[in-house]
Amino acid sequence: MNYIPKLEELKNEFIDLQFRYEAEKSTLLQKLRIYIERIFGRSSSYIDDLEQISFFRMYSKTQSDSMEAWESGKKRCVGLIDNMIEDLTVFTQTPVSQNQYISQPTKVFIVHGHDDLAKTEVARFIEKLGLEAVILHERPNLGATIIEKIERETDVGFGIVLYTPCDVGNSQEKSNELNARARQNVIFEHGYLVSKLRREKVVALVKGSVEKPSDIDGVVYEAMDSAGAWQYRIAKEMKAVGYDIDLNKVG
Repeated sequence: MNYIPKLEELKNEFIDLQFRYEAEKSTLLQKLRIYIERIFGRSSSYIDDLEQISFFRMYSKTQSDSMEAWESGKKRCVGLIDNMIEDLTVFTQTPVSQNQYISQPTKVFIVHGHDDLAKTEVARFIEKLGLEAVILHERPNLGATIIEKIERETDVGFGIVLYTPCDVGNSQEKSNELNARARQNVIFEHGYLVSKLRREKVVALVKGSVEKPSDIDGVVYEAMDSAGAWQYRIAKEMKAVGYDIDLNKVG
């Protein structure tokens, strides 16, 4: 993904930031931190640089002093973004180093319905493997629509789709025979992940007896058995697509 246009846009937002617009400032700083972590990693020196930026002075006596401190904070943020853009520009112009820049995948996106217990069990399994579980409602909105948020947060290497019996339904002709179904958002996000990541990087995990949608043909469904064998099967799938997985941590 090319982050340079997004960083340019964020830089302009800092430039336009008005004095004492605290809510907007907090949102922009949060955006900047997210971009740093996503592009350069959480241990990047850019995080340290960001944390040293201040928009106020402890002993400001006049409004002029406060405005000067505010402008100084803005300029430091703009300078930090310029440095990030320069680093990215150098990287994109150096094909030899591109493979060095691509790191091991560390995130797994979890699609879920209303079964919080199943969601938590899958998330803890992912974290036990030393990976980051991405759960949509736990991520910052940053003013995005649901679709924009899904697009942003699914920049991952693998997805697990939880099919749990949260809804019921059937065709109109069989309205008296209601079947347990997953939530509609689960089916939508499943299709989106298959399209974005490819089928081999998405696993559908089924808890209980749930109607499987005909819209997504050829998908393998794993049973979420009480013994926990599903964990080993999914760990093997992730390892096969490039994740650094220690199978001894499973179970």
